[in-house]
Amino acid sequence: MSVVVASALNIFYGLAVYASHPVLATLTTSGIPALYLAGASLGPSQELVVAVAFLVAAVTTFVPAFLAAARHLSALGEDGYMPRRLANLSWVFTVVAILLLAVLDRDFLVDITDFMVLISLGIITLSAVWLKRGTLAGGSGGRALPVGVAASCFLFGGAVYFIEPSVVVFGAMAVIFAYLIFDIIELGTLGAQLFLSSFGFACLAAVGLFRHPIYATGFMSSFAQFMRTDPNTLIVSGLSVASVMLAANVVLDVRVLKRTAAQR
Repeated sequence: MSVVVASALNIFYGLAVYASHPVLATLTTSGIPALYLAGASLGPSQELVVAVAFLVAAVTTFVPAFLAAARHLSALGEDGYMPRRLANLSWVFTVVAILLLAVLDRDFLVDITDFMVLISLGIITLSAVWLKRGTLAGGSGGRALPVGVAASCFLFGGAVYFIEPSVVVFGAMAVIFAYLIFDIIELGTLGAQLFLSSFGFACLAAVGLFRHPIYATGFMSSFAQFMRTDPNTLIVSGLSVASVMLAANVVLDVRVLKRTAAQR
């Protein structure tokens, strides 16, 4: 029923916009088209009503989303998929996400929210197939509904690319990096050090193969001037030292663990 009601409201809103015959040039340049339409067609009082409705919609959309994000991280810690210390700091990750989104353009914010919500819903819907391991009621027919809903979510999420390509690129990179960080955490301390060391050496190889000048700004520029070296040398040296130190630490940890196991 919620989907039917929401669809009916959106269809009614679209018909109302079409019936008002707005000036397209003025409509596209207005900050919030709905407020412009309400003020131009119905007067200031109705514009205030629409503004209140938009405010309520924004609060009831973003606040539960941020609360749910914090609770998801806490639940991952309770289930053992994340360290408890990181799970207890779930509110920090939420605050950082709020600050990052607050400085972005409003159109980008809306588009990235739509994209990430659709991708998340698609993955959550597919969990019905993965959790049941193909034993849903009705056999393959029982799997058709979650697979169809997930495919629709991914399809419409990908369609955002034709509206704002940077949104899809940014959202896909966010999903990939979040999954990468989650996998690194699951590896444990030793596995994370080994991964980061290998990743550092892979970055060194990439820098060597694809030579490109680095234009440093901000802290990197100040640090390069302090070290009296160019940014390219600084980054290559930093990657080399960090990768070697991580690899050496892995070897040392393995030896200590073996000696401890032998003593027991």
